[in-house]
Amino acid sequence: MGVMLSVLVAGVGAMDLIYCLAFVSNQVTGEEATNAIEEAPSKQLDSREQGLEQYRENLRQQIKTAPRSNVKGVTYAQDGVPYKDGYRLEPVEGAAQLDVLIEKLRVLERQSQEKEHQLEQMS
Repeated sequence: MGVMLSVLVAGVGAMDLIYCLAFVSNQVTGEEATNAIEEAPSKQLDSREQGLEQYRENLRQQIKTAPRSNVKGVTYAQDGVPYKDGYRLEPVEGAAQLDVLIEKLRVLERQSQEKEHQLEQMS
């Protein structure tokens, strides 16, 4: 019996076999085949759509109220995620101090380059 069922499933396909079995069982019991999509009340669909709209509106509000950084060069994607120099910024403690230190390092590098240039001009 198991071999015959395996051959039948392999030849016909599992979904076709399930459909046929459901059709036969409905014919035997005398019930009509039901289509859940057509019978779904429109009220449930409306409430789902309203729930989706509320979810979208909540997301928009969260994006608008998301904290923004005052650091130069930080850009934000549409979803509110901050990026700097093409890298995603992760919320970490001391991030503002790190940005200040990076800016100071850039200033020191510029000053060092200016001094090197002055030394080259003097020699």
